Amino acid sequence: MRIKNLLLALVLFFPACAQPNSSSLYLTKHQALAITEKAREKVLASSVLNGAQEAQIVRTGEPTLTYYFLAKPYADYDIRWTINSDEAISVRGRGNILDLDGAIVERIRVRP
Repeated sequence: MRIKNLLLALVLFFPACAQPNSSSLYLTKHQALAITEKAREKVLASSVLNGAQEAQIVRTGEPTLTYYFLAKPYADYDIRWTINSDEAISVRGRGNILDLDGAIVERIRVRP
């Protein structure tokens, strides 16, 4: 009976000590760069840009990349380029972030 209690205690104790792999919470630098390039291509192929100046901002500018993993690689994500003080171009969605599943490209108003 003592061994059963000891085994039960060990089974309950050790999982509590385990820490989730923190690297599973974040994209690697390589993944983030690849996602940014895919988002850039989607924006440049869309009809949301107004003129060459905005296209240049998307081609050369660094966007903000925010995401929340639901179950890696599935995430809620938003890749955003600020176009001016009032507007940004967003590539957002829910799905496989590495493929930009569910991506919507849109012009959005930025709150002042």
